[in-house]
Amino acid sequence: MKASLALPAVLLAVFVSRRTSSSVVGLLLLCVLVSLPLTPFLDGLPLHVKITMPWLEASGAFPDEIEALAEYDKNNPLPVPASEIVLGKESGWTRKQVFLGLWGLGAVAFLVVRLWSSMNSRLRFSSSTPASSDDVVVHDFRELCESLSLKRVPWLLYNQLIKGPQTTGILRPAILLPSHFPDLPREHRDMILLHELEHIRRRDIPWRMVLELLAIVFWFNPLVWLALRAYDLQVEKSCDDTVLRAGYPASKYGEVLLASVRGGVPGGAAGVVSKVASPAQLRARMFSIVQKEKSRLPLTQASTRKFAGLFLLLIVPLGLVSFSPYSGALSYELVEKTEGLDALWRMRLGRGTILADSSGGEHHGKLYGAQWTRDPERGECLYFDGVEDHLMLRAPQTSWTRKPFTMAVWLKPDKGSDGGGLLLRGDLNQTWCSALGTSHESSLPYGEREIMLAGDRFGEGSFNQADPGMHLAFNYFGVGSARAERPVKELEWTHLAMVWRPAGGSALVQFYLNGESVKTVYVVRAIDLGQNQDWPTKIWYFGLGESPLVVGNNYEGLVSDLAIYQKALLPKDIKRVMRGDFTVKGSF
Repeated sequence: MKASLALPAVLLAVFVSRRTSSSVVGLLLLCVLVSLPLTPFLDGLPLHVKITMPWLEASGAFPDEIEALAEYDKNNPLPVPASEIVLGKESGWTRKQVFLGLWGLGAVAFLVVRLWSSMNSRLRFSSSTPASSDDVVVHDFRELCESLSLKRVPWLLYNQLIKGPQTTGILRPAILLPSHFPDLPREHRDMILLHELEHIRRRDIPWRMVLELLAIVFWFNPLVWLALRAYDLQVEKSCDDTVLRAGYPASKYGEVLLASVRGGVPGGAAGVVSKVASPAQLRARMFSIVQKEKSRLPLTQASTRKFAGLFLLLIVPLGLVSFSPYSGALSYELVEKTEGLDALWRMRLGRGTILADSSGGEHHGKLYGAQWTRDPERGECLYFDGVEDHLMLRAPQTSWTRKPFTMAVWLKPDKGSDGGGLLLRGDLNQTWCSALGTSHESSLPYGEREIMLAGDRFGEGSFNQADPGMHLAFNYFGVGSARAERPVKELEWTHLAMVWRPAGGSALVQFYLNGESVKTVYVVRAIDLGQNQDWPTKIWYFGLGESPLVVGNNYEGLVSDLAIYQKALLPKDIKRVMRGDFTVKGSF
């Protein structure tokens, strides 16, 4: 995005700066291209401008998690037991993975092409013959190297497979010459060699390799390729300027370049192909050569430092600009620490895959298929499609058996909803059963439990039969079942609460709809706790139907503000929770 912002301005500046020294223009393009991967590191500076573009969300390339939650989720992965099978979409490809896959394929394709070109260059190098010491070209070549104050004289090689001179090599540069090169007039040879030596003096080959790697990374951005092409042209113009500064007439040097298009040189010798050999690029070089008003000054160390300072004035503001599909950063608030509030998943983030626990207990959950949506009444909330959408929640240490507890949640079921599983304490082996565990050297039966929306069929043993419906219910395996007498309405937000109050060896269940107590119907009037214990799991599930009453029947509709208390809330306190005040004092 930053490249798309900066490169058009730079390319426009290059277009209008025809009289500016090509060395300066080339350095500008080099600095811009090299700095593009570095600009994201300036995003953390205090002064920052964010440009919001909502359509960028479809790319999947922008982080949509709270950094602290993502770090916590990474360091504390959900403890999924081997026996718990997590449902998920068959297609695990996210938008981000698709885009990354396409980028990777493109980058590999461009890399293969460049490696193939490099291999051909190495093959040409290996088939070349070094010029002999008594060659007249070698004598002239050494004089040119001394005039440019080159510390190391490049190798000079002849190759029968090439039509024009080519400069190659990074650690040890070499110039490949066509076999007919000695047949050219001395003046033409000097102009050509001077041009190639300037490439070596400027270190154009290693810089070109850096830009080549950069172009492979940004292969999808045509502006990067246009800037790279403009840079190549400015590099050639800079080397042309070196020839003209040496005193060679522009007309004669132009003849050498023009001959490469005609396929020959003055005197009938074969043509010399320039590094930029297309007619359009040669036309641009010819126009630059004959311009009398153009500056041809080279870059000195002092002018390079000044230019770098001016460049920082351009690139730092660019680095302070960031793009995002989101107008604000994700955040969530912790409620006031409240005794008995074990977990509070408010479902208000609006994006991301992590569900924050606002109680301070760090029982953060994960979304599996459930989608963020915005409701006119409740604002941000989660939507479940009733097929595979569910939540995995890091379970608080809330007892569902020996201690009083309260579950409260806002629901808005879809039209035609048949209820389904809500909050499950159990595994996902599709077997609603008890198990034997050992505690203090005695065997204790462990039972699964689930809070759900189920039907209104009652009778002995009915808690073991499938029963779709819209009544808030609680199935306590091996002990009993309880249901609200009045059903929940479709397409309406309803606040549901279930209060569990153990008393000695039995327990009572009380249901609330929109803060009002609803008659509870029991399969077993007094739920006998006996030796039953909670199903041992570190994960709770929301949205999946596991109990025999709703087996395979998953919830469909909207959900908001799921709260868990390790105390039995009073009716007045349930109404406070409805209003969004979770700091409930006292219990009974």
